[in-house]
Amino acid sequence: MYLLLILLLASFTTLKETITVLGKITNTEDEKIRIKGESFDKEIKLKTNRSFSENLKIKYEGLYTIAIAKNSIPLYLLKE
Repeated sequence: MYLLLILLLASFTTLKETITVLGKITNTEDEKIRIKGESFDKEIKLKTNRSFSENLKIKYEGLYTIAIAKNSIPLYLLKE
């Protein structure tokens, strides 16, 4: 099974406080994704069209993981 992920990261509201993560996942029947970091773990529900959008408060810039079921990919988040 292939996992297709389209992801866009953007700064939002106050600098270095909140970022917006959004995208769309195809080729899955799962209803949620999970974004994890060293001291961060957030579960996001997928909409019926398999898209998602979430404002996140992250404590550090760096490498996180986005996972769905048993598939995961690295994700670098910036606080700009």
